[in-house]
Amino acid sequence: MLENAKWIWIHNENNPDEYADFYADFELSDLGDVKLDISVDGNFEVYLNGTFCAFGTCSDYPNDKFFDTFSLDEHCVVGKNRLKITV
Repeated sequence: MLENAKWIWIHNENNPDEYADFYADFELSDLGDVKLDISVDGNFEVYLNGTFCAFGTCSDYPNDKFFDTFSLDEHCVVGKNRLKITV
């Protein structure tokens, strides 16, 4: 599942105690099974359409990647949705 994933950050440095917000907009034509697979190096919070949906901590290692899966069904709407992830 993670073979097509790419690590992203706000710059190329790795500073301690640094947080960033990442946004993604998407549209749905109907409601269904909407899931988020997330892999981060530390703590995260997930918001969908301004509503707090999930949080966690990943003990990620360079050679041992894993991810958490969350259902976002109850927070989605038909039309435009906005995902915010604070890492």
